[in-house]
Amino acid sequence: MKFLRNIEIKRTTAVMAVITAAALIAVWFYDRKLIIPVLLFGAAFIVVYLVSAFLRYRRITRLSADIDRILHGEENISIEDYSEGDIGVLQSEVYKMTIRLREQQSGLMQDKVYLADLLADISHQIRTPLTSINILVSMISDPEMSEEKREQTIH
Repeated sequence: MKFLRNIEIKRTTAVMAVITAAALIAVWFYDRKLIIPVLLFGAAFIVVYLVSAFLRYRRITRLSADIDRILHGEENISIEDYSEGDIGVLQSEVYKMTIRLREQQSGLMQDKVYLADLLADISHQIRTPLTSINILVSMISDPEMSEEKREQTIH
C-alpha cells in the first residue's frame, strides 16, 4: 500500500509511538494500574491519526488523478467531490488554473486561425499585382509589338 510507504506517515507514527512508550514508562514508575488506559489512549490516537491521514491521502490521490485526466485532455471532471479544507482549496485553485489554461488554449487557436487568414489575404493581395506585372512583361517582350504600342503599354 502506497500510503504506508509515505515517509511523513512513518515519521509521525513513529513519533506518536515513542511518545506513547514514554508515557507507558512514566506510568510504570508512577502507578502501574494506569498502563492499560495509557496504552489504549496512545493506540487510539495513533489509529485516529492514521485513519485521518489515509482519508486525506486518498483525496489527494483522487485530485492527482483528476489533474492527470485534465492534462490528457478530458474536459469533464467531477468538481463537486471536494469540500472545504486544504484539499478543497487546492482543488479550487487547480480548477481555476484549468479554466485559465483552457481560455488560453482557445485564444491561441483563435490567433492561429486569424494568422492563417491574414497570410492567405496577404498572399492573395501580392499575387494579383504580380500576375498583372507578368502579363504586362509578356506583352512588352513580344517582338511583333510596335514601339508606339509598347511605349503606351509601359505608361
